[in-house]
Amino acid sequence: MVRIWENKKLNELQTYDRSIAIQAYREGYEIYATRALATSPNVDDDRLYSVDDIMNVEKAMFIIKEISMARLLEMEGI
Repeated sequence: MVRIWENKKLNELQTYDRSIAIQAYREGYEIYATRALATSPNVDDDRLYSVDDIMNVEKAMFIIKEISMARLLEMEGI
């Protein structure tokens, strides 16, 4: 079971699933990685600029910016 958390306040999704991060990146969404347990404005998240960047991240949560859960579920391959 894939876990995805929706943060409506920040308009982002959070997941540990690399394949979802890659699909969202290919759809044009900004992808970030964080090693913090919870995201907040005080945490510096690292922006990922390629599929290779996403593949090279270990033990981090992926953050997909400016997307809703409904839009994610509409993506092909999710």
